[in-house]
Parts: sequence; structure tokens; C-alpha cells
Amino acid sequence: MATLHSLPLLERVASDPLTPARHRLRQTIAAVDRVSRETEAAAQQQHRLIDVIGEHDRLQAQLHELMSRDQAARGEWIAAGRIGREPGRRRRHARAQRQNCWDAGRARGGKGDSHFFKLPP
Repeated sequence: MATLHSLPLLERVASDPLTPARHRLRQTIAAVDRVSRETEAAAQQQHRLIDVIGEHDRLQAQLHELMSRDQAARGEWIAAGRIGREPGRRRRHARAQRQNCWDAGRARGGKGDSHFFKLPP
């Protein structure tokens, strides 16, 4: 049966201080690791931005649908001679715009409020 012996080279390398080449290799590995973490963080932010843009587009389409529906209702009300109460355009639009602003603020990581969008009076 063969006898196993420890490798003297490995013992010597472990106890020796780093050579300049090994030191550069260690620095390069650390730099690659750092850049990899930064790239991953940037990718997460990009995915979040894509999600926010998709949500914004969905809310804009919903707001456009509400506005179109309200314009149609108002047109029918005008065509009928303005009998009765005017359709509630302002209330639904304002609610949809507030929801849109709240969602946009929340998507940016805020509490849901948004100074970025101004609501109409």
C-alpha cells in the first residue's frame, strides 16, 4: 500500500508572505467581486424602474379611459339639454390622478405621496 506524504511546497506557500503576483491577484479578485455586487445592485434598480414604468403606463391608460367615459357622459348630458346634475367628472378624475400620484410615489420608494405630480384644482 502507498504511503501518503504531506506536500512540502504547500506548507511553505501557506507560511510565506504574499508575492507581488499573488497580491495583485488578490486585489483583482476583490475588485471583480466589488464590481459584480455593484452591477447586481444596478440591475435591481433597473428592474424596479421597468416595473414602475409599467405601472405608470397602466395607470395612465386607466385615467385616459375614465376621462373618455366622463367626456362621453358629459356629451350625452349636453345633448339631452343639460337636464339633471352634471356628470361627476371632477371627482373621478381627481381620485384617479391622486391614486396615480400615490402609486408613483410609492413605486419610487416613498410613502405614497408625490411632489412630482401636481393635482389640478
